[in-house]
Amino acid sequence: MDINSAKEFLKNNPVFWSRLGFCYDPPLKNADGRPLCFDEDLERYAKTHRAFTKAGVKIHSSILHSGWVGVDEYDYSLTDRVLDAVLKHK
Repeated sequence: MDINSAKEFLKNNPVFWSRLGFCYDPPLKNADGRPLCFDEDLERYAKTHRAFTKAGVKIHSSILHSGWVGVDEYDYSLTDRVLDAVLKHK
């Protein structure tokens, strides 16, 4: 897809952005030491994405945790949970 066809596609298709998996910056950990996001109810956001799909919105976007939790420290468990929630309901 070239730039002109991308512009045409975006012009003709609605776009939806959500905060699914939105995390703290700098990252925080919960009591179990796992990355913490503002709201753990990922199903609620997945329902919103499904509703937009049914309404004809073809382009969806969500914030995805990078896995970084501190200096030289990474934990991708939240990244995995968010991707599982998004892909489960595509």
